[in-house]
Amino acid sequence: MDETKIREPQQKRAIEKKNKIILAGLSLFSKKGYHNTNTVEIAKLAGVSTGALYSYFKDKKAIYIEAFDYFLNEHAVPILDKVAQLPSQTDLTVFVEKIVDAFLVLYKDTSNAMLELTNTMSIDEDISRYFCDYESWYFLKFAEVFKKHGIYHDDILERIYLAYTLLDLLGLEQTNYHHKFIRFEVLKAEVVSTITNLLTAE
Repeated sequence: MDETKIREPQQKRAIEKKNKIILAGLSLFSKKGYHNTNTVEIAKLAGVSTGALYSYFKDKKAIYIEAFDYFLNEHAVPILDKVAQLPSQTDLTVFVEKIVDAFLVLYKDTSNAMLELTNTMSIDEDISRYFCDYESWYFLKFAEVFKKHGIYHDDILERIYLAYTLLDLLGLEQTNYHHKFIRFEVLKAEVVSTITNLLTAE
């Protein structure tokens, strides 16, 4: 597909059409996975022709990236905003519990999408690079929030990355994994304790 034919919609109707493709893609990718979804299905669910789809997107991967970019902006960024609004004098353990609870709600409400993004990042270099960059931006924003709460270290981004990894595993355990030998509430308490210590350790 010639990239010069890809256009950014300006008119309301065209914007709505592109958004329908994004939402249809997000729905199908979340249910069927990246490799089991094709553009014909996406176009059909969006109610547009395949030709119209390709006037807005170069290929399926471009739809995937925009779909999950939209998903994260709609579901993950509000967590950041909510945490940023917590009073600066909030007890650190309570502060961490609020973050953990917010992420657990995210995973509960959008478990298929979260798992799909995790899986596809592990097998596609372009998608991995794009969303690793997105995560880097997200971690930097969290670092700003932590700094306002008096939490700052030279290696704060590495600590945030480790905390995020724990949150990701906790969310997936809640929604997808369900190990028989794991007591979820005990695991959650351990994650809260570990992240709290991680943020305060010298």
